Amino acid sequence: SDQSRFVELYQNSPNPFSQETSFGFSLSEASEVVLSISDLTGKTVWQQKGYFREGYHEISINREPFMSNSGMYYYTLSAGDFTETRKMIVLN
Repeated sequence: SDQSRFVELYQNSPNPFSQETSFGFSLSEASEVVLSISDLTGKTVWQQKGYFREGYHEISINREPFMSNSGMYYYTLSAGDFTETRKMIVLN
């Protein structure tokens, strides 16, 4: 199978956000998935793991105390050998 097509990670929406945002992704096969958020220093401030079926999924999060600072954060989706990171903006 073509690993580059195994997972697609989309831009979070809304972005920028102040209260809640959603992370969309698609899997071409069922997989264990890890979604993590890190700050600009590279420190992981939030993480969620789950097993997801093939298809489109969204993980929604409320703004948590770890995101008390506004600014840029990174979110990373890992599944199998696939890892992709995108940027998001948190507003006050």
